[in-house]
Amino acid sequence: MPDDRQTMNGSLQAPRGNAGPRWRRYTRKHQAEGIEDTVNVLGAGLVGLGIAALALTLVAAGYGFGGWAVIAAVACAVLLLAGSTVIVTEWRRRRRGSGPSSEMRQGH
Repeated sequence: MPDDRQTMNGSLQAPRGNAGPRWRRYTRKHQAEGIEDTVNVLGAGLVGLGIAALALTLVAAGYGFGGWAVIAAVACAVLLLAGSTVIVTEWRRRRRGSGPSSEMRQGH
């Protein structure tokens, strides 16, 4: 016998009444707003630069340039940490609902 959240074919439905955190409403107002919203571009760019620094670290270490490998490793760690911090901070701000609305950011 399926529980009250499953239908006969096994697909899940949103529970009635007290909805848990899994069934929360989305924070986006319309489709493709994530593409128009450029707030996370800085975080994604920093993470991308961190991955590039990781590649440079591996190449420098592979060719035996120990000093450059250490410099690139430090840069990689700083860039990845900064990028993930920006992304997590924006994610938490969006979940709290603070900041300008999507209409204000788009300018119309």
